[in-house]
Amino acid sequence: MLLLAALSHACDGPYSRAELATDLGRAQSAMRAMEDAPFGEAAHTIRDRLACLDTVFPAGTYASVYRTVGAAAWLVDGNQEEARRWFRVALEVDPRYDWDAGELPLNHPMRAAWDELRAAPAVVPTLADPPILGEGAWTLDGRNLSRPAATPDRPHLLQREMGGTVRTWRLDGSAFPADALMVPEVVAQPTPEPVADRGFQTVQVQRERPPAQVPLLLAGAVGLVAAGGAYGASFGARSSFDTATTTEGVESAAGLTNALVIAAGGLAAGGVGVAVIGFSL
Repeated sequence: MLLLAALSHACDGPYSRAELATDLGRAQSAMRAMEDAPFGEAAHTIRDRLACLDTVFPAGTYASVYRTVGAAAWLVDGNQEEARRWFRVALEVDPRYDWDAGELPLNHPMRAAWDELRAAPAVVPTLADPPILGEGAWTLDGRNLSRPAATPDRPHLLQREMGGTVRTWRLDGSAFPADALMVPEVVAQPTPEPVADRGFQTVQVQRERPPAQVPLLLAGAVGLVAAGGAYGASFGARSSFDTATTTEGVESAAGLTNALVIAAGGLAAGGVGVAVIGFSL
């Protein structure tokens, strides 16, 4: 059986765009005319030569091909399970398509099976192992493919375009061929060579804090606090200046206010200077 299957997919030459268009046109015309023999002949030719395609088509072309092959499996071969497999991938590529009355009677059981499959929940693609495609531009059923993943229980067409040449594989579900995958290269890490003892000793280096650093920082902080206190006290002296009723009281309050403001400025400058020195240490 495996030998016959291999022979059935053997290519005696590339399956060109013109040949596919001719066979697809013959099959669709025969289906509308309800001529089973010509329809089956054309659809089987398409099915058997899919792996020989030398062109990447738009996704809609693949959906049309899959519908035609599935219809032949149902109407001519009487193999409904095989027809459902092709219908699944056709609906995956183009879920909006519906058979018109010229192709299929409205009460035909194949139409009911089509609608049932369209209403089924979507299937998550299965990722191949290893999950890396080889070189080239890859497509699956006419859609760009970045990693080897495909939905099971249906056929697929995997194509690679590289150097102006197209190669095609016919997949059964998510079984990717080995020659389409790239095995990741494992680079062995070199073993570090032992370091010979050269007589060196380990020395622990510690930072030594300058003795004056902390006192200077504290003195700077105290100076800034004292500057704030002196400036705050100047507001009381200024209030006494504003309420004084004698010349002596005015002069005393004015001198105290000015002295406190000047002291606050001096203490602030001194505190900042001392703190800067402490930070620099």
